Amino acid sequence: GANRHGSGLVSFGPDVASKFMAQEGISHLVRSHQLPGGKFEGRGYEWWHPYEDDELLQDAALPGLPHRQDGGQCLTIFSASDCCGRYAANSAAVLIFEDSCEGFSISEHSGAEAEATLKRGQLQCATQNELHALARAKATTTLITTMARYRHKLLEEFTSRDSSSSGWLSLGDFRNCCGRIIPEIDWEQAICDNLHIFPVA
Repeated sequence: GANRHGSGLVSFGPDVASKFMAQEGISHLVRSHQLPGGKFEGRGYEWWHPYEDDELLQDAALPGLPHRQDGGQCLTIFSASDCCGRYAANSAAVLIFEDSCEGFSISEHSGAEAEATLKRGQLQCATQNELHALARAKATTTLITTMARYRHKLLEEFTSRDSSSSGWLSLGDFRNCCGRIIPEIDWEQAICDNLHIFPVA
């Protein structure tokens, strides 16, 4: 019959579905790209051509294939929730096969639920990362402030250890100089914790 998407497309009914499935030896048609409607509106799937309404299916019974009564001959799976940007407009669904084509289940999910779950995970992760970054920044600020307070004495100590006037000290000399001027800081640990401000080759 006529299709609402244009004259070049044709809708098929249960008679065509039954005939095609009999010819091809299949028990179901699975399709996509159509928003479920009718009694399935808002869902992520829609059953078409219910078995009980299709007298032709009795004539097209397939040997070895069970006569399923759980939905219909044709199943639409719509995998995008919140279609066209409409919040909570519809669920999405996936078809999960279990061991064979006959053993399957339909799992529905919503974008809103997925987004909330994702944001909860990001929030926890971000909170931990932010706390770590803040603690590190506070420690770094305290260290820099302390070094700035003793900058003149540190510069004198650094200069006295730089016998070649190269402007460079070994890590050991730098640590020892800082330790003599500001002994209350564990300089070995402070340097390890702040490699972003102490360039160590």
